[in-house]
Parts: sequence; structure tokens; C-alpha cells
Amino acid sequence: MRKLNSLKGHMTEALTHRGMRQNPADLHFAIPSGSVVARGRPGLGFEYRYTLVMAVLDCAYGLDEITVPLMMWVARWQPELLSLTAADGGIDWEVELLDDGKSDIMVRIPLTEGLHLRPREDGGHDLVRPEEPVPFALEQAAPLRAVGLRARTDQEIGFHKTISNLPVAGVVGITPAVSWDLHSDDTEAGILNGADITCLIRRGGDRFWGNRGCSADPRFAFESAVRTNQVLRDTIAEGVFPFIDRPLTPALARDIVASINAMFRRLKSAGLIIGAEAFLTDANTPDQLAAGRLRIGYRFTPCAPLEDLSIESLITEEFYADFNQMAA
Repeated sequence: MRKLNSLKGHMTEALTHRGMRQNPADLHFAIPSGSVVARGRPGLGFEYRYTLVMAVLDCAYGLDEITVPLMMWVARWQPELLSLTAADGGIDWEVELLDDGKSDIMVRIPLTEGLHLRPREDGGHDLVRPEEPVPFALEQAAPLRAVGLRARTDQEIGFHKTISNLPVAGVVGITPAVSWDLHSDDTEAGILNGADITCLIRRGGDRFWGNRGCSADPRFAFESAVRTNQVLRDTIAEGVFPFIDRPLTPALARDIVASINAMFRRLKSAGLIIGAEAFLTDANTPDQLAAGRLRIGYRFTPCAPLEDLSIESLITEEFYADFNQMAA
């Protein structure tokens, strides 16, 4: 049973800090009942359906330390159980309190495992165990968290900040885990970042790590540059709305450029951009202006994230210079 071995390894790892590796007998698994049924789909195959009983013996810690890693495993390998009560065929458990303040905890988990028989040319069959599909909610979890964090960052910090190195709320684990070290790029996170891939790391909680996107234009390599340009475009579009359909005169063109530059100055003063400037482009030829077309361009410098910080040390004797005065 693959899921039995998978859950056993997962829970042993999760409870390592409680000495489970040193006392493996405290984590017991059994399958008291099960059945085999044909799968309701084309082809030869069947499905194991069984109840896996997990017992944690002489437990001196809270039920939460068992429930959290268990539900993380269930969310990946048997996600339909998350919405079922015990009466509806979901997970149920019981606790027996012992005299020494410890307890025995037993959890019953209904599981299924599919098998497929693949015909061979010689007339026999090969037994194939199909991989469990990744639930949509888990498959999309990181992108959805990133979108949510982007919106929150815009509101609480500003569009000039990337989502890197910000705590991600609601994450209980990362699969697969990514190695990371603040003092070295020679890690999985460092390799991913070097390929312009943002990942999730764990330090003081879970957080995204990486500032770069997948733009082929190096000017928009940083997520903050892309987001800044998006905000500037949207803000400018909203700001020039009152000017639309007014008579196209030199004064109107000056007013539009002046209003955009005033907005740029406010953003610069707030520390959201390094600088920006709007201007009339060379496309404003007489025939274009006569056709009611005005072209305004802008150039801007977004705030780059501090991605590479080096600190150098120097041993010096200069701070001994006033030793006698300090010791007097």
C-alpha cells in the first residue's frame, strides 16, 4: 500500500522533534478492513478501498501536532476527505487518556488506491499504479497566494515593492521544500533565482524569494518595474479622462503634460518612483493633430529592489588611538 508507506514517512518526519525516529513503536499503522472494487471507467483496473488506522502511543503533546501534518498529507493524497465529517465517511479519531498525563491517539482514515492492468503483446498484463493527480487548489496555491500578496502589498506598502521577502499568510507547508541559505547562493533557491524563478522559502514563516519575472526586456526584469509601469499607465489614463473631447489646442496639450508631471512629482515625493517625466512626442505632426490625435510619451525610473547586498570588513587600529583618554 503506497499511501500507508507515504503517510508513515510523512508523520515520522513531522514528529521527529518529538523523538519519533528514536521511538518508532510509538507510531503504529494498521489496516483492519478493506475491499477491492472495479473502477467505473474504460479499461481493466480496480481500486483498493480501505481504512488506515494510525495510532500515536504515549503521546505527551497536543493533538494539533498530529492533526496539522496529517491534514497536509490528506490535502495532497486524499483531498475529498477535507470536506467530509466522520458520519459522511471522513476521518474520525479517539483519544484515551493515560494515568501519567499522556494519551493514546487513534485516527481512522478512509483511503483509496487505484490500479490499472495494461495488456502486453504476449497476452499478459502489467500492473500500473497511476500517480495521484495534484488537486487544483494545491496546484494553483502558489500563484493564487502571489496574486493575493501582490494586491495586499500594493495597498499596505506600495506598488514599488516586490512580493519577495514578505510573509505569506495561511501557508502550512511547502511541497517540495526548497533549500535556502541567506549567506550562500549555492542552494536550490539560489539556483532558481539565478534562472529568474521566484520560489517559496521558510524563514520566520513562509515567504516568496525572488524579484524577477520572465520578461525578455531587461528593463522589465524586476517585478516592481512591471508593476510600476502598470500603475503609471492606469493612473495616467484615469487622470487624462477629463481632457478627452476638449478642443485640441496648445494650452490643452500643456495642461495634460503638466497634470501628468504633477502626478509624477507626488509619486517621487512619496518614494514610489525614482523619477519620471511626460512630454509631447515627435509624432504630433500637423496632419495627426488635425485628425484629433495627440501623442504624449513618458519615461520613468522605477525603484529597483536591493537584490545583492555585500558588506566588507576591515580590521583597523584607529579605534585604539584615544585609548589612554578613554582609560583615564
